[in-house]
Amino acid sequence: SDIHVSPSNPQKITTAERAIDEINNNPEVDLVVVSGDLNNHGSREEFVLAKRLYERIKKAKNVLILT
Repeated sequence: SDIHVSPSNPQKITTAERAIDEINNNPEVDLVVVSGDLNNHGSREEFVLAKRLYERIKKAKNVLILT
């Protein structure tokens, strides 16, 4: 929850990438829910970054993003 990815905060990007890798490598994960703030300021650049990250989730049929 409250991912807050932003090009100005590389630590948040790294954290999200690690979480996605963990999700993708865990066969017991059936559903992924991303809730809270997806980015810091709601800029187009931040939404594009968030989209790029979440497209890496291999369980795409079971991903729910709530904003």
